[in-house]
Amino acid sequence: MKKFILFSYFIYIAMSEQKTKNLKISEYHHSILKTHCKNKGLKMFKYIEKLIEENCKDETDIYGE
Repeated sequence: MKKFILFSYFIYIAMSEQKTKNLKISEYHHSILKTHCKNKGLKMFKYIEKLIEENCKDETDIYGE
């Protein structure tokens, strides 16, 4: 029964993940990012996703448009 629950959980996680895309950056910037994330205990992909969401979302006006 435990194997079935574990398998079901794995299938759920696999199906709920979004498709990923590659992003090309220079080796210099990659090393800076990698060092920063390693020192702060962060995952590089999650850190980049958070930066993009914070800085690139369309701003809405006072009416929510």
